[in-house]
Amino acid sequence: MGFDFQIFTKFKDTQGGYSTEIKRSDLSARGMDKSYLDRTVFNLGIGLDITITKGLFFRGMFIYG
Repeated sequence: MGFDFQIFTKFKDTQGGYSTEIKRSDLSARGMDKSYLDRTVFNLGIGLDITITKGLFFRGMFIYG
């Protein structure tokens, strides 16, 4: 169980030869509140560790947020 708080700082999208970058400061120029893309996520999940050697293990996790 846990939570994540994500703060939008910058986004870059590249498709083919075209690239777009949007920064947090650009949101107000587009008519959006700067905190619009920030989010808080509460997570629930389970996990399992499988030992491969003494210093190496495999961790499987399922998290729902």
